[in-house]
Amino acid sequence: MIIPPGFAPALMPAAIAATQSASLCFAAAGAKARVEVERLRREYASLPSSDLSRSADIKRLALLRSSDQSARDWLSKPAPNCTLSTLNSNLNDPAVKSFVDFMLATDRWDQTALRAILDRIGWPIISKYGKEADQAAFLVVQHATNDPGLQRAVLAKLKTLTARKQTTGENYALLFDRVAEGEGRPQLFGSQGICHGTLWKPDPISNPATVDKRRLNLGMPKLAECAAAVSKSYCQP
Repeated sequence: MIIPPGFAPALMPAAIAATQSASLCFAAAGAKARVEVERLRREYASLPSSDLSRSADIKRLALLRSSDQSARDWLSKPAPNCTLSTLNSNLNDPAVKSFVDFMLATDRWDQTALRAILDRIGWPIISKYGKEADQAAFLVVQHATNDPGLQRAVLAKLKTLTARKQTTGENYALLFDRVAEGEGRPQLFGSQGICHGTLWKPDPISNPATVDKRRLNLGMPKLAECAAAVSKSYCQP
């Protein structure tokens, strides 16, 4: 599109300023996250590999959760020009791209460490390892979109564990929807979506008329309540 000369002075500086703000924001977020992830990895490495006790594995899982969340901390404290929408619209910016690459590399490291734990103990069930350990393992798997095989294998386990109340129903629902979308199928529980302006809207849902019934069966709030909460927290103007 050709911008008429009379409009150029008014539009171009604002666009440049927005790009620069996003660049600075994600450069700062990346620098902070890198320091924290490096600290967490040193702490993880300090745990003796020979210590395969329950308490050591709980500690390992807690550190993996902190690592996973450290690269996403900015999401819980969104700032102007440091939101999901600005990230997605500035992926070619060197600072933003560097941040995304760091986040993906962190995820891969966490996944490798988690696989080693799961190979030894299976899933960290709630009755033995507690809800926090279960949630820690889930978060790493939920973000493993680069490894659909891992996600599918864990989803099969969570289906059985949900019935036994050894993981939460919400964990199963979120991973089910993530796997379904990765395979090109509509989701069942409406957990996956995107911000449209200041409103979060779910991606296509199979049998949407009964989505709240499915969510209720797994102990989840109604979809409209969830959408309102996500819109307020993550869909910044």
